[in-house]
Amino acid sequence: MYQEYQPGCKMHDLLREIALSIAEKEKFCTVHDGSETMEETGVLRLSIQTANGEIGSRIGMSRLRSFLVFVTGASSFSFSKNPFDLTLLRVLDLEDVPIDNLPELMHLFNLKFLNLRGTPIKELPESIAQLCNLQTLDICFTNIEALTRRISKLLNLRHLLMGRIISNKILGVRIPSSISKMKKLQSLGFFESEGNNIRLIGSMTQLTYFGITNVKERDEEDLCASIQEMKVLSHLSLSVADGEEFLRVDALSSPPPYLGRLDLTGKLEKVPRWFCSLHSLTIMMLCHSGLEEDLLPQIEALPALQFLCLINSSVRKELCFSRGFVQLRHLQLRNLSFLNTITIEKGVMPNLQFLEFYSCLGIETLPQGIEHLTKLQGYTFENVSNKFTESI
Repeated sequence: MYQEYQPGCKMHDLLREIALSIAEKEKFCTVHDGSETMEETGVLRLSIQTANGEIGSRIGMSRLRSFLVFVTGASSFSFSKNPFDLTLLRVLDLEDVPIDNLPELMHLFNLKFLNLRGTPIKELPESIAQLCNLQTLDICFTNIEALTRRISKLLNLRHLLMGRIISNKILGVRIPSSISKMKKLQSLGFFESEGNNIRLIGSMTQLTYFGITNVKERDEEDLCASIQEMKVLSHLSLSVADGEEFLRVDALSSPPPYLGRLDLTGKLEKVPRWFCSLHSLTIMMLCHSGLEEDLLPQIEALPALQFLCLINSSVRKELCFSRGFVQLRHLQLRNLSFLNTITIEKGVMPNLQFLEFYSCLGIETLPQGIEHLTKLQGYTFENVSNKFTESI
């Protein structure tokens, strides 16, 4: 998975000591192991790091703004009592905490960020609707299969992140039709296509991220019409219902102008004609496309493309990079079982830094013209043929 890493910063030792001293004095953050009774009057941010799956009682936490829990080595987790009666709490982070049921949240009127990613919970409590100031809800990689209708009461929600992966397949969460009332949503995905929810989503014009699974061929008109309305969309991810369905997106007359990332999973009959107009695109990932048509001439002139990942996306025997790809930094090829020849002409991909092949067993030699990649910093060749290994 491609990620853009933000650069870090350096701090002088003296400044660091001063910062830590001020943070301690101002009770900026406190760390506990969870076993002892916590008596930190006035603490603003509390981090619990426990290995026994329990949290002791708390004293003097009325000013708490952020509560983070980290559990290591425990298969289950429980609170000594309902810990969420902290009316000033704004951040609650329970990522990967092995908690089956979420305590009632009705007292958390000021909560803005709720992270349940990676927890085994199966449903959200009805009191979720009372979090009127919630802006971010992350339930990715949980066991939640459907959202309660009351989720649409969260009219201030900006980011609703969900979905899970089973057997390398992304599964979306079922959403109520009333979710279209949440006009402030900027991030929505992954959710499952059913009924008329694709058409209703078209009214959510503030979306910058949109991810949907279970897309069917008959959804093409509604899907493309909805995407057409998303003028500020920067990340689009579409996944078909099954391997027999084609992902049809040709009805999209012009893509969102600021689209920076495109993830498509499913068979494509041909390269969508609007690919060549993705002038803001930096990341493209195509999975199981099975294209017979040559993709490269359609995307070689994209001025901002930096990362290209092709996973089982072509049945062609040859890939020829003959021109363009001036900003491409990272090329990743996976499971291209028909591919046996890669050619790179001089002057193409002048800024490529990383080259990766995974399970491309038909390739027997290094790409012709690899010597032209003068800025190459690293490469990965995994699960390749013996002949390929011998040619290195």
